Amino acid sequence: MIWREGKLLVQLKETRRKGTYLTLPGSKQEPSETLHRCVRRHCEEEDFRVDVGRLLHVEEVFKSRKDGVRHQPEHLSECSISDAYEAAMGPNPDKAQINPIWFDRSTVADRLRSAHDAAPTGSNAHVYPGRFHG
Repeated sequence: MIWREGKLLVQLKETRRKGTYLTLPGSKQEPSETLHRCVRRHCEEEDFRVDVGRLLHVEEVFKSRKDGVRHQPEHLSECSISDAYEAAMGPNPDKAQINPIWFDRSTVADRLRSAHDAAPTGSNAHVYPGRFHG
C-alpha cells in the first residue's frame, strides 16, 4: 500500500463483466521469490520503485473456480515512493487496467473491488483476519 498525503495509489480498471472498479497494485508471487522482492518486481514492472516496509495484512482468500476452489494468499506491505513519482501507466499494463490514480483515503474502501481489498484501509485492520471466501 502506497500512501501520499492521505491518498492511496490504486489501479483504475474496467471489464465488461465487472464494469469500472479499483484494485490495489499487486502481482502473483513467483516460486522462490520473497514477498519483498515480489512487491519490488511488480512496481518495477509498472515503471516505479518503492521501498518496501512492514507487512500490514495477510489474508487467505478462497475463490470458487470451474475446476474447484483456489487458495490465494493475499499480502499487503507498507511502501514508500519518491515524491517525484506521478501516477502513469507502465509499459506492460494488464488488459483491464485504465490508469493508476491517487484516491482519497476517506472514500477508497467503498470503491475497492473486493471486501478483502478494503479490509486494510481501516484504522482497526487486523494483520491476519483469517479466511475470506470470494
